[in-house]
Amino acid sequence: MLKRSLSFALLLSLTAAAHAQKSPAVMETLGIKIGDTPAQIDKVLTGLGYKLVGKEDYVARLGMPARPQRREYQYLVLRPGALPNEKGYVKVGFGQKTSTVEAIARRERFDQPVSRAEMEKALIAKYGPVTKHGGQLGPLEWMSLESNRYKPNDSPDVCKVAVAGNVNYNGFAKSYEMCRQTVAVMLTEFKNQGAEFQEIQVSMVDFVAHSREAAALEALVEKDRQDEMEKRRQAPVPKI
Repeated sequence: MLKRSLSFALLLSLTAAAHAQKSPAVMETLGIKIGDTPAQIDKVLTGLGYKLVGKEDYVARLGMPARPQRREYQYLVLRPGALPNEKGYVKVGFGQKTSTVEAIARRERFDQPVSRAEMEKALIAKYGPVTKHGGQLGPLEWMSLESNRYKPNDSPDVCKVAVAGNVNYNGFAKSYEMCRQTVAVMLTEFKNQGAEFQEIQVSMVDFVAHSREAAALEALVEKDRQDEMEKRRQAPVPKI
């Protein structure tokens, strides 16, 4: 009973914090941000030494051309006589209609260990107060919710993002109606009893932009359906 009460109290505190904080202060990492175009992303990342290694496009339909859906970039460090080391990897997800950035996931391994305490200070200075600190084994999270769509039985957990993971949320817009923006950061590869780390993983998604893009596409699909029905209505009926 005590365990359930503590879990419920934790949920309430997370919910209150997410409501109190309008959104993460910024939705940017490594110089790329939510709302950027594919060209802007490519310019920044290639300028940092990343190379495009994977891509997926939305198919041309509903009067729209083929356009970027997902891009993946990798930063390799060459080593004489050995396989290259991966220094960084970035995934970017683009909106269904405008093809602007709505989700980013990346990981980077630093050349030398970094102070965990100082990095956490820098992250809070950048993104604002955390809504949840996962401790040594969990991520730092910044999460904001749509208060007018939040119901008492809803769990903010639906607004979590997989650290350095998924950037494709298509087909699930209805599931994220209560979510606004989420940023999650995981520090890994600990050194010196956890005082230092050497790898960072960052994920962020703008659920508002995602829902807006999904709604715009649904409107185009519905218009196309209505247009086709109108064409059939105006066509002569089969001979009877």
